[in-house]
Amino acid sequence: MNNIINILFCFDLNYWKKTIVTITQMLTKTNQNNFYNIFCIIDKIPSFSFEEIINKVYKGKNFKIIFKLKLDDFQNTDTHQWTNAIMWRLQAAKIIDEDKILSFDVDVVFRDDPALFFLNELNTHLGGMLDLMSVEYLAKNKHQLGFDEIGKEKAKNYINYGCVLMNLKKIREDNMYEEFLKLSVKNWFFPEQHIFNISCTKTIFDISYSCFNYWFQYLKKDIFPYFAKSKREMKIALKHTKYVHFNKPKQWSKWCLRNFKLRREWLKINKILLNE
Repeated sequence: MNNIINILFCFDLNYWKKTIVTITQMLTKTNQNNFYNIFCIIDKIPSFSFEEIINKVYKGKNFKIIFKLKLDDFQNTDTHQWTNAIMWRLQAAKIIDEDKILSFDVDVVFRDDPALFFLNELNTHLGGMLDLMSVEYLAKNKHQLGFDEIGKEKAKNYINYGCVLMNLKKIREDNMYEEFLKLSVKNWFFPEQHIFNISCTKTIFDISYSCFNYWFQYLKKDIFPYFAKSKREMKIALKHTKYVHFNKPKQWSKWCLRNFKLRREWLKINKILLNE
């Protein structure tokens, strides 16, 4: 094997079906010469084999599913409408004994190998892509989204966490976990995302790796003025980005009317694995 690639998903067991489809779809894009450790921080270890289900579609032997139980820290954090599992990513450096890991949300669909992003050098705590919303849009909605407490300078380099590279070794060395715990008592609208952005040093990568929040509204003319990218740049990003992070609606929703080919790929795997 040429490289060992560490991947992270955080989810509660009620979400295992969508997660296993996303993992399988990701594996179909992987390089057989790499080995993929797929870490899953979860609330309960499943009684069935993820590998056996995945093998209905993906026959490769270049991966291993590794379950890790979440800690009880952050259990009093208000996650608003989001699942509690979003906070478990903050625990990754404490739970997983690796130097680096690439974390994805479950609502991501893959056009390319996650190794392409993972193999980037990372000297900061985190690496990711800028949120596509402009600073002006974030400022306009700061009271709703909690950006008033973050400040304009941090908002300029605000990373979305649908896809983020994490330097677990540096997070441990700098004792960032204690800082995460301190910040978790505040009532953030995007709890773990705000905590990461406020406390961590970051490296900004090209948008071609991940397109944050593939909204069906993205191509509406009245929305474009609020984007940090031009209309042309947005269309290129939506067409060529390696990992597509869906927002509203999700790729499994019947209301998801954009990117039919990519969405059909995810739904086809869902049908084979789960007959749904």
